[in-house]
Amino acid sequence: MTITIQNVLDNNETRDAKRILRKAVIAAVDAGGAVALNAVNDCVEAATQSRLVNDESHPCTRKIASVTFNQILDRMNVEALTIVLNAESLALETKTRGSNGGIRYMEQAFINEDSADIWPFEDAGWSETLKSKDVTDLTGWLDVQEVVLDDDVGAVDDEFEALFPSKASNWDEDLLTIANMAAARATNGDVESIYDMYSTVGSLTEKIEELKSRPSTAAPQEVHATGDIPNGSPRRAIASDVFGISDPLLNFEITVYDWDGPNPLVPSKMPWFKFDVDVLADALWARERKQNAWFVGHTGTGKSTNVEQICAYTGNMFQRVNFDSDITRLEFVGKVDVTTDDDGAQVTTFTDGILPIAMQMPCILMLDEADAVRGDIAYVLQPVLEGKSLRLLEDGGRMVHPHPEFCIMATANTVGAGDNTGMYSAAVKMQSKAAMNRYNIFINVGYMETSDEMDVICKVVPNVHADTITHLSNFVEKYRHAMDIGEITSPISPRNTITIAQYTTDFEKRIGVDSAFKRALERNLFNSMDEGERAIAVGIADRVIA
Repeated sequence: MTITIQNVLDNNETRDAKRILRKAVIAAVDAGGAVALNAVNDCVEAATQSRLVNDESHPCTRKIASVTFNQILDRMNVEALTIVLNAESLALETKTRGSNGGIRYMEQAFINEDSADIWPFEDAGWSETLKSKDVTDLTGWLDVQEVVLDDDVGAVDDEFEALFPSKASNWDEDLLTIANMAAARATNGDVESIYDMYSTVGSLTEKIEELKSRPSTAAPQEVHATGDIPNGSPRRAIASDVFGISDPLLNFEITVYDWDGPNPLVPSKMPWFKFDVDVLADALWARERKQNAWFVGHTGTGKSTNVEQICAYTGNMFQRVNFDSDITRLEFVGKVDVTTDDDGAQVTTFTDGILPIAMQMPCILMLDEADAVRGDIAYVLQPVLEGKSLRLLEDGGRMVHPHPEFCIMATANTVGAGDNTGMYSAAVKMQSKAAMNRYNIFINVGYMETSDEMDVICKVVPNVHADTITHLSNFVEKYRHAMDIGEITSPISPRNTITIAQYTTDFEKRIGVDSAFKRALERNLFNSMDEGERAIAVGIADRVIA
């Protein structure tokens, strides 16, 4: 018996026919081997980036929370599945089963999302050959009994066995028929057979497992004005457009907030700040996925500024807490205040600390100098780092649920394992492995290229002398090389270089560039060093000036 798409449609309800054709597509992909699998992966990637599945305002959208090939097939109608199956045998010159033509059609449809055609979810303007129901022989991809599901109880049981063998083997055929009748009556015809309910088990299980593996998220939410905070509206935009950087690493959608007025918690943009694309891409990925990011690097590499400027460009609110100071649990979580009312009775009120306030906003909470955090604070953070709610025992066990756009980013000079360089040992603490395991991605932030740093200085100090830039560029390169080989432990950051440039610019008219430059180095850098390191740094300066 030869089975065509038309046979499937003639012998089954539309819903059953769609399920059977969907299974045939999967079988065709399986028969296609690595070639077809590559096509599927490319198709899913294109769908992930496409407005067809991400933009609800698009006229042809089919919203998919978690894009998989199964999820795409679930949203396709019979006509669209027909095009895929026919293309599987016609689109390539080989015209062999398992060719990936239909999948490639889908991929191109996702890429060319603004075309008039609404493929791959519905019937588009394709040739009648591709839409013909009698073209493709499905026999090799389907069991014969699968296409006669109306009256044959045995076929139903066979289908059930294939989908859920461990349970189907114990089912009685007569009871299965009765169960189908009861299901149809109980649901007013929405469920006509038990096996239909199990036909979606695979895709649902896949979705559940994917959701269990990541923190709880929800669609971006509007922010309503509170007085100090204006109304805020979220929108989706391509990261490369938001940051004005053309790079494939930034070719993905992110959430951006637009505010009706000035928001005191959204930082101002620094027009001179230069993003490192690798750092930016990782940070934005963590933000979108609600993954906890740990930025590590020497002082002055721009770890904190990176997080701050990400908020400035995306409109996220920004909250910073510094752990290098002796911050207490009361400041971080909240405290109970006891006051007296008009009748003289004592009244207790709870005032939220930094953490619960930040959790309730579309906010990035930056834990600055996170490798110096106290143990009691670290353990308070653990459930929050897991994406869970915060229970305030001090406030009667009140639960604080995180805002969908809340996330945590930490900055530190080490990765929480202590300092073996001696540069930061006075401040950092050995962090517990349990706490560090809650961070999902570690981002190394290095000093910017010397040429980029000099460009920044020229923007911040526009009247800087060219000789000053030459001296400073040479000094920075040699100084940081001495740091790399362990001769010097005192870092020189852009904060230092900008100050040195400004000081030199202000004094060079009086005493000349060379003298002003060396005087700036002494005041900003040398006077804070011990004798051994000072001697090395002075030697570098002398060679540069000479």
